[in-house]
Amino acid sequence: MTTIIKGMNRVSALPILRYCLLAALLPASAQAQLYRCQQGEVTVFSDKPCEAGAKPEPLPQPVVVPAGPSADLLGEAEKAAKRSAERNEAENAEWHKGYQTRTQEQEKLRNARVAGTVVEGMKPAEVRRIHGEPTLVSSGSNSKGEFETWSYSHGDGTRTHVTFTNGVVSAVRTRTSRK
Repeated sequence: MTTIIKGMNRVSALPILRYCLLAALLPASAQAQLYRCQQGEVTVFSDKPCEAGAKPEPLPQPVVVPAGPSADLLGEAEKAAKRSAERNEAENAEWHKGYQTRTQEQEKLRNARVAGTVVEGMKPAEVRRIHGEPTLVSSGSNSKGEFETWSYSHGDGTRTHVTFTNGVVSAVRTRTSRK
């Protein structure tokens, strides 16, 4: 039996020698060198010198960015997700409020059509269906835009004036005749 290290035989010393040999080779391979070679009109990079006496290219030092105190990526992602959920919830609430307003307005118009009355928000065609053609039409403009007033005379002596601003009923006035 051959003793390599005191107290060890050759078989038990082989793994230790392998690690020592590997450790001796690692620093050499960790310090890689890069050579620039010219082959005709093409530039080629290699880890071996192209010609005798070639000098390796200088390699830049790697940039190391240390992790700072704000490196809590999971925490930041959770905060961003929470902000996004809150923003979506606010947008949904706003849309729902607008939807309720639109639904109420549509319901009001539908009920008025069924009852045969003219209300704000109706279109000219809806007013014609309820009252027919106006007896008098006047138009003009003001700070709110273009307006048109339709007047209707009813058999009981009342007069109804329907004012449209920008194509939608903006006012309805009914006057009774003085006798």
